[in-house]
Amino acid sequence: MASEQQQQQQHQQPARQQVFTDAKWDAALDLVLRRAMYGTLAGGAAALLLLRAPTARATALGIGCGFGLGSAWQQNQELFHSLFGSSVGKK
Repeated sequence: MASEQQQQQQHQQPARQQVFTDAKWDAALDLVLRRAMYGTLAGGAAALLLLRAPTARATALGIGCGFGLGSAWQQNQELFHSLFGSSVGKK
């Protein structure tokens, strides 16, 4: 009886860790998508108000998306370091 409980606890421990890691990745992906969208929308609004040329507007959209992705990466660095150690992002 006691050995069955120990086996169940051993099987549940990795599953809990996997769910916790999956939740972290889901939060990171959600943050990246939201920040990229916010940056793109901000760049698009600025492009519509300030710029006339289509290429300039596309450039503003790209820059806005880049700022959003960079902001998300900065926020998620702590998450990546906690998951993989300090070797991520260092050369």
